[in-house]
Amino acid sequence: MKIKTFFLVLASNMLVLAVLAFPAKCTTIQIDSGSTTGVSAFVADKDFSGGATINHGNTINISKVTNPAPSAVYQTARIGNFTYTIGGLTAGTDYVVRLHFCETYWTSSGKRTFNVSINGAQVLTNFDIFAAAGGQNIANIQQFTEPANSSGQMVITFTSVVNNALVSGIEILSTSTNSCAGNGSTINGPSGDYLFPCGNYKYQSNEWNSTAPQSAVMSTTGVGFTLNANFTASDFTHSQFAPKTYASIFWGCHWGNCTSTSLPIQLSSLVFANSSVSTTLPTGYNNDVAYDIWFNQTATTPGQPNGTELMIWISHQGSAQPLGSKKASGVSIDGSTWDVWEGIGGSTVHWIVVSYVQVNPTNSVNLDLTKFFQDAKNRGYVQSSWWLIDVEFGFEVWEGGQGLAVDDFAMSAK
Repeated sequence: MKIKTFFLVLASNMLVLAVLAFPAKCTTIQIDSGSTTGVSAFVADKDFSGGATINHGNTINISKVTNPAPSAVYQTARIGNFTYTIGGLTAGTDYVVRLHFCETYWTSSGKRTFNVSINGAQVLTNFDIFAAAGGQNIANIQQFTEPANSSGQMVITFTSVVNNALVSGIEILSTSTNSCAGNGSTINGPSGDYLFPCGNYKYQSNEWNSTAPQSAVMSTTGVGFTLNANFTASDFTHSQFAPKTYASIFWGCHWGNCTSTSLPIQLSSLVFANSSVSTTLPTGYNNDVAYDIWFNQTATTPGQPNGTELMIWISHQGSAQPLGSKKASGVSIDGSTWDVWEGIGGSTVHWIVVSYVQVNPTNSVNLDLTKFFQDAKNRGYVQSSWWLIDVEFGFEVWEGGQGLAVDDFAMSAK
């Protein structure tokens, strides 16, 4: 069990369309339209006929949608009148097609409209992104469930009405049950754990600074849990300033306890590292909502890693704040703005903890983690020769906790 004793509590003519990535779930196909190289899990543009390509560096507001694509996906696109014929599916089987839009050129509605059909059935008519999203540079999601045709294909046709239709990415998801979803069991603290059926993820109670009752119910629809705990200010057993628990799910190797993943991976060889998560966040507590990512100077370790601990706080409430002090403000990473904190963790063994705190907290993200790793490398916190060994997500709780939930967590790296 990890011991954490280091936190404090203080009183241009572009319409963007993308279909999003959900790493390590039932994803079937991911295409980065207009791209010759692809982005992370999205492959280079393929399976199209007609149209042309563009490449822009526009900044997109993705904060109003759940699970946005990696920001680079939105920077390339196929435009005009064109069709994607995507095969390899099961004839007659339903699939989810998620279409993501953002109007980055026009500044009023009615300037760009188009139609979209899937296997001959029109699903969008005179679609106006500006109107649907409520403004310029604001992402908008349109999702459809459609069966593959008799040839096992999804034929998606874009027809311009006013100015050019445009797509930046296409993803097709199976509607089958998530094979990683839990069984609804209750796991009791302080050291209880649960391996999700696919073998990639493990829940850990990790209640280390309190003897107050803690349990969690495993999700039956995704890789997630709902916390059952109600910590008070006087519940601590080690330090009044530290969180009582880090109830979480890990992917990789935690103190020598490994799940079935591609980790460890040396940073110099890392091609992509993508993660998505959605949460339910009751208010009125002192807690963070955070990734906890560990690096080691060698490929394996049976205990405490000897590299940097990198945290990504997507949200927090109450008076919780990261260890140490703020070193940078307003840093743009992966389409969002972050503050960067640095501190020293541990009581007898010490290590650097760098924390990225989202300036505009959210309850769900889809992150390209390599962009955080690169920023940490640029700041001297990690080295290319080190190994990524563990990615965790959960809640550090100082007070409260009842009902905090990870609805679904996904991680992939290569």
